[in-house]
Amino acid sequence: MSKKYNTCGKTEFENEISVLKIPQQEFDSYEEVNKLINYITRSKANKKISDDLISYGARGLMTQQGISDVIKQWKQVQRSYKYPGCGENKHYFGRHCYHEIYCLSEDVSKRIGKNHIKKLAYKLSEVYWKQGHQVVYGIHSPDRYRERLHIHFVINTVCLYTGKKWHDWYGGKTEKRKQELDMITAEFLRTLY
Repeated sequence: MSKKYNTCGKTEFENEISVLKIPQQEFDSYEEVNKLINYITRSKANKKISDDLISYGARGLMTQQGISDVIKQWKQVQRSYKYPGCGENKHYFGRHCYHEIYCLSEDVSKRIGKNHIKKLAYKLSEVYWKQGHQVVYGIHSPDRYRERLHIHFVINTVCLYTGKKWHDWYGGKTEKRKQELDMITAEFLRTLY
């Protein structure tokens, strides 16, 4: 697997199945989380980009009442725990979410297609949810330049069960997660044929 840093300030992990993109953004306010979740779910999108949404879903959150309610649930988890060393601001958690984009290769995108991508996205979201972190995902059609289906994952940085933060920068955790996502995708492909 190759790891590269591009000029846009993003980290990418790429192989023949997919590319895992990790935008380098802070997301240290609920307004930023709100904008990101609305963007990936196309909840308040303009017509130009809303046509590419295939589906969205969540783990650990109820989406039936809409995205604004998802944000409230997100805040509830973060406000339920006190972050050590935060002084007077007892509920300050710094980064409120983590954003990853799992882009399938063109070949894999064609083999899975729009009919099966919803099932795959749900299975992939388990990688985050099994660690106790709420996750919202949005599945988008290929863009006009490349024929790649892609799934945005927005992960709550505070664990629902323990209050511990999502730490991803040490021990090769991102590379291991990419391998796990690819194994799930490869297994999913085998079930289709």
